[in-house]
Amino acid sequence: MASFARKIKRKRFVADRKQFMKHFKKSMKKFKAQVKCSSCGRPPNQGENIDEWHIDQESDNINLVCPECIQLKNSGLEVEDV
Repeated sequence: MASFARKIKRKRFVADRKQFMKHFKKSMKKFKAQVKCSSCGRPPNQGENIDEWHIDQESDNINLVCPECIQLKNSGLEVEDV
């Protein structure tokens, strides 16, 4: 009888894990679509590391700025807001 209970518990655990992974992947896909440069609106290129992007934090908002916009800003040129 104990093995039957263990089997049921294991089945429930596997089903819950599968449901969690589906939800997690869907949430991450939606989050990835929201990541873009706040100055030019460019999303990260395939395989680009966004750790090199500049983070501007104003009160409750966190804005990401791509390296190209940072270079333009440092050279004195203004980037058109999207």
